[in-house]
Amino acid sequence: MKKIHCPRCSERLNFLGSEGFRFGRPASEPAVEVEVYSCPKCGKLEFFAAETSGISKVKCECGAVYDCDFPRCPSCGRNNDAMTASK
Repeated sequence: MKKIHCPRCSERLNFLGSEGFRFGRPASEPAVEVEVYSCPKCGKLEFFAAETSGISKVKCECGAVYDCDFPRCPSCGRNNDAMTASK
């Protein structure tokens, strides 16, 4: 199981399980397999694709690789410097 932290409050997220998610797709199309996590502190839900999503990635100083639009590293909670620099 991954150690992922909340992008809002940096609390460690709890793994809820894997689910097939359709994102508004018709039932005839295959669902995307996602891992679902929840924050015990602020209630935020996070969904992570089981496969690579095609979104640009960023590598944290801790070594974790994550989507560039994520405000904090899901592993250590460090701020995403690429996001801060673009503002």
